[in-house]
Amino acid sequence: MPASDDERREATEAALREPRAWLFEADQLKRAVDVVGNRFEAEANEWLRLAAREDDNDQGHEVAFSLAPAYLMLVGYAIENLAKGLIVARDGTAATLNWVSTNHLDAAMLERAGVVLVDASPTSWTASSTESLGRAGTRRRTCRPRGGLRTASMSAVSGATPCARQRATSR
Repeated sequence: MPASDDERREATEAALREPRAWLFEADQLKRAVDVVGNRFEAEANEWLRLAAREDDNDQGHEVAFSLAPAYLMLVGYAIENLAKGLIVARDGTAATLNWVSTNHLDAAMLERAGVVLVDASPTSWTASSTESLGRAGTRRRTCRPRGGLRTASMSAVSGATPCARQRATSR
């Protein structure tokens, strides 16, 4: 028997409240990004190879870069779902659920998710824009120390960032 509108609405609201559901969707989208990205990269590299030999034509250029819009859209959707999962993990109130279901990826969403956009300069210590939904109360961030990457864990209630702690302990 098909579900009633009320049952579908309740199931949707339950899924919206579950950070792991957002993470699952982000992961599925990331898998699609990988598939489309691999094909996009192969087609673009083939066109570049042919262009270097001066065997290219206008149609080859159109085919080589035709997957770029779909690739970028999937990347955006994956990031948006991950950000929404981080937001819901921190605050699962009805107001927050309404906000995540009516907004799309922008700088405000990333800020609300606690994601810090950084300059990826190899000479600076910065937290990357990736966090994982780990054990309750724990999050992982990748720090970019001079000369390489390290991963640090930190308590969600701690005042110090993982990069600040790494800087302090590596001096």
